[in-house]
Amino acid sequence: TLLSRVSRALTDAEILNRELEHRVAIRGLELARNYEKLQSLERERAISAERERMTTDMHDGIGGQLVHALAVIESDKVFQPLEPILRGALDDLRLIIDSADPTEGNLLVVLSNFRSRNERRVQEGGLRFLWQVTDLPPLDDFGPHKVLQVLRVLQEALTNVFKHAHATEVIVR
Repeated sequence: TLLSRVSRALTDAEILNRELEHRVAIRGLELARNYEKLQSLERERAISAERERMTTDMHDGIGGQLVHALAVIESDKVFQPLEPILRGALDDLRLIIDSADPTEGNLLVVLSNFRSRNERRVQEGGLRFLWQVTDLPPLDDFGPHKVLQVLRVLQEALTNVFKHAHATEVIVR
C-alpha cells in the first residue's frame, strides 16, 4: 500500500511537473512576444519623434524662408514669374509635413486635411468644391510614405483641373 501511494504520488508529481513546464513555456513565449511588441513600439516612437523633429525643422526653416522669398517677390514685379514656382515649393513642403502626421490608417483624416488646405484655393480659382467623401474603412500599413503618395496624386489632380479642365466645380468622391 505504501509503495502504491509513493508510486501514485510520484506519477502525480511528474504530471504536475509537466504541466508546470508547459505553463512556464507558454509564459516564456508570451513574454518574448510582449518584448518584441515593446521593441517595435519603441522603434516606432523613436521614428515618430525624429519625424516630428524633421517636420518642425522644415516648417520653421524652409517654410519660413519660402514665405519670406514670396514676400520679396510679391513686392517687385520683376520677380513675378518666380511666384508660382515658390508657391509650388511651399505647397509641396506642406504636403510633406502633412504626410508625416500620424493617421493610424485613417484615409478620411488625410482627405480632410487636404480639403482644409485646398478649399480656399479652389474657391479663389472660381470653382465649387463638392466633397462627397464619408466613412472609409481603416487601411493597414498606411504610413507617411503612402500618405504622401495619396496627397501628391490629389495635388496633381487639382493642379490639372486648374490648368486644363476649364471646370466650374471640383468633385472629390
